[in-house]
Amino acid sequence: MLAFLGLLAVSALFPHAEQEELTVFAAVSLTDVMSELKTEFEAAYPGVDLVINTAATSMLARQIEQGAPADVFFAASSEWTDYLADKGLLRYPARAVVGNRLVVIGSSDASAIAGPGGLLRFDRIALADPASVPAGQYAKEGLERAGLWDAVASRIVPTLDVRAAVAAVQTGAVPVAVVYASDARAASDVRVLLQWPEALQPRIRYMVAVPRRTQHPNRALEFVEFVRQSKRVEVWRRYGFEPLAEQVLP
Repeated sequence: MLAFLGLLAVSALFPHAEQEELTVFAAVSLTDVMSELKTEFEAAYPGVDLVINTAATSMLARQIEQGAPADVFFAASSEWTDYLADKGLLRYPARAVVGNRLVVIGSSDASAIAGPGGLLRFDRIALADPASVPAGQYAKEGLERAGLWDAVASRIVPTLDVRAAVAAVQTGAVPVAVVYASDARAASDVRVLLQWPEALQPRIRYMVAVPRRTQHPNRALEFVEFVRQSKRVEVWRRYGFEPLAEQVLP
């Protein structure tokens, strides 16, 4: 009993250090890779609890604009980091981290298509909402580059985000979707029917930034540097992203 009371006294004198919570708002297409990066970052910084909040980039940017407590913003497009920067809501300039590519997916037993024109045989095509969501905007740009947008616009089924477009194919709600290569890799029960031609690929860039209202600016910068380090390149590749060598820190 005396030993136990002694331990309690020591605990009172030296309480456990409180975990520092760092909140990352990340595009939904980053869900899987963020899970691994969270594990690695928390191992490197034992006093930090990394909280990942994923949704469509546009939705997250609006939440930050309205005062949501984000320490890091990981966007699928520079449009929305620029949007926040123009409003004076970023503490530091956004940094490019990785790229991505468009693919067409269908059910696991669907036949491959020879080119973008093969989409014309489908009456419904899912995209993340091209009015506001980066994945949908990139898909629309890819279709425009292929000269197909006007022909397929009436067949588009807009979804909340890119993961919802994948789910629409998985459930059979639509026969095909134009999504990121990373989301196709993460999904079950779908097949890549077409790698979007290189010449028609939009320039997809993921940006990371630190919102002005963060309460942990130094720790947030450490996370930004962490995800951009060269030792993370293989992690990004494993999840279907394309590291930007010119942007990676040593």
